[in-house]
Amino acid sequence: MAEPKARKTGKKADAGAPPGSGINPFYLRADVLAQARAAMRSDPALPHVALGEFLAPGAFAALSRACAKGWKRASVPDQYSFSTRAHVPVQDTVCAFVQVLTGKVPLDAGSRRFSHRDFTLMHDEADEPAGILGLLFLEDFPEEWGGSVVFMRKGEMLARFTPARNTLLVVERKRGVKDFVHYVNHRAGKRVLTIVSA
Repeated sequence: MAEPKARKTGKKADAGAPPGSGINPFYLRADVLAQARAAMRSDPALPHVALGEFLAPGAFAALSRACAKGWKRASVPDQYSFSTRAHVPVQDTVCAFVQVLTGKVPLDAGSRRFSHRDFTLMHDEADEPAGILGLLFLEDFPEEWGGSVVFMRKGEMLARFTPARNTLLVVERKRGVKDFVHYVNHRAGKRVLTIVSA
């Protein structure tokens, strides 16, 4: 795929893409969608693709402002700790785009905000459903702060994703694959990591 910044191309958008949605027009091009699908197929163990600069600048700025408040704490010892929101703006748009890209309705993992001491744990006995995940990261979050999203299968790490600002990660989680978010450590300070789920 070409640089996301090259938006004025004169190419027609894919007929199934959500129109006027705030998505970077680059990703609505039929040829770019085809390249993204090919990228997903290149890793049969964990089909995935990361799309940087996913939202247009104005839409991303509006989303960041809208997500500044309204979060509520959710915590279960030895399972997870983070904040949640019932609905996040553009959630429907992201869901529609992921469905156009993959041909499947994505799983709703719930939008979450992580700060110092937050995490999710992977449990061997938990049966996570197979399906498509669409995760939109709102902030850059260096690996040394924690917050990486890790996918595992039978003790083997399939991939580790470090969150990057305005990046949509689309993953096909197959049967037997589990994921978790690394503990956010003291290096993050007061910074937060927001993950909007499709």
